[in-house]
Amino acid sequence: MDEDGDVLSLDKMNNADDIKWYLVDNEAADPSGTPAATGKAFTIPADAGGKKIKIVYRIKTATGTPDSAFLPTTILLTSASSGVGGDSAADGTIANKLRSVTINVVNESGKPTDELNGTNNANTPVVGGTLEAVLECATTAAAECEVSNYNFTWQMADAATPDMFTELNNTNAEKHKYIIKGTEQNKLFRVHVTPKTTKTTPENKRAIRR
Repeated sequence: MDEDGDVLSLDKMNNADDIKWYLVDNEAADPSGTPAATGKAFTIPADAGGKKIKIVYRIKTATGTPDSAFLPTTILLTSASSGVGGDSAADGTIANKLRSVTINVVNESGKPTDELNGTNNANTPVVGGTLEAVLECATTAAAECEVSNYNFTWQMADAATPDMFTELNNTNAEKHKYIIKGTEQNKLFRVHVTPKTTKTTPENKRAIRR
């Protein structure tokens, strides 16, 4: 209720002028321009990781006259202000479900060797070895960290041009794994990971192995 005893009405606030959702870079940022959404519900886009949510709303009452005798209020969503949960909810930062990607190297038995490969470091990928993308999800999304939920695009570059990656044709049945071919010795590899249920600009992570 408001100070006059009028019952607040969320249904009467459900329009573009009364509830606006903004994605901001930090707590000090003033929400302005076109909001990310309006109304009672907001679906967080896949590319919102690292941002914060501010809501600009105007209280309306069910019976008050006038029913909108309040100025707009702005609030930053945090665990304290709204009860939201998540890895970074204390300060309102939106956490990515996919926290990081690393590439694990599984070489054939006895490889690499100094004689054949110039190194015996087991973490050096050599021909015949398998590169495996290993996913680490945020604590609150651990159940979603199955490789079946993601698409994997493997890419390769020459050491002399480490910024010029080309996409590889991965014929492996397990797409989060890639087997190094005979023509791919001494190359740089990386994997681009995107969720299978993507939005226009999907959340994504990359890992590189040389």
